[in-house]
Amino acid sequence: MKSATPTNLEGQLRLGLGQLLRYGATLQSLGERVRHVLAVERPPEDPVWIALLAKHNVTRVTPNTLDDAFD
Repeated sequence: MKSATPTNLEGQLRLGLGQLLRYGATLQSLGERVRHVLAVERPPEDPVWIALLAKHNVTRVTPNTLDDAFD
C-alpha cells in the first residue's frame, strides 16, 4: 500500500510498481504463483499509467476498491 497525494502520486506509483515487480519476480523464481496487486490511496488519472499497469497484469486498488481485488 502506497500513500499518495496529488503531488507525489507519480513517484509513489513508480516505487510501488518497481517493488511489486521485483518481489513478484523473486517469488516466481522460487516457484510461487504470483498475483500483482498495487494498492494506492488514489487512482492514477494518467492513461499511460493505466495502460502500463494493465500491460504488466497489475490490478490496482484504492481503499474504496480493496475488497474487489480479492474476489
